Amino acid sequence: MGNSISNYNYGEQNAQFGANSNMTVNKSQGPGDTVAVLREMVALIQELRSQVTPADRAALDESASVIRQGERAEPGALRRAIGAVIGIATMAGTVGGPVLDVALKAKELLGM
Repeated sequence: MGNSISNYNYGEQNAQFGANSNMTVNKSQGPGDTVAVLREMVALIQELRSQVTPADRAALDESASVIRQGERAEPGALRRAIGAVIGIATMAGTVGGPVLDVALKAKELLGM
């Protein structure tokens, strides 16, 4: 009997049988997911606006304008915008939690 290896993909799970059998979970996300996350972030930013100072509100508006452009934004601008949102959401405390979560997810998806 030879060393036979079989690989199978089940959605997010990849299984290998034979040799050193293993199972992994692949959570890769495609470009459509990035667009959806950025849209969600803009929607949540709109909800957070009423909970922050006027200065932070202006910064959120500027950041949302860049985030709406997505990966078409000027190089570095999207990174700065998401960074600003992360900072403001963190300082807002509990009310900033949903925005913080989605901003960190976007940061990860975009490899920042």
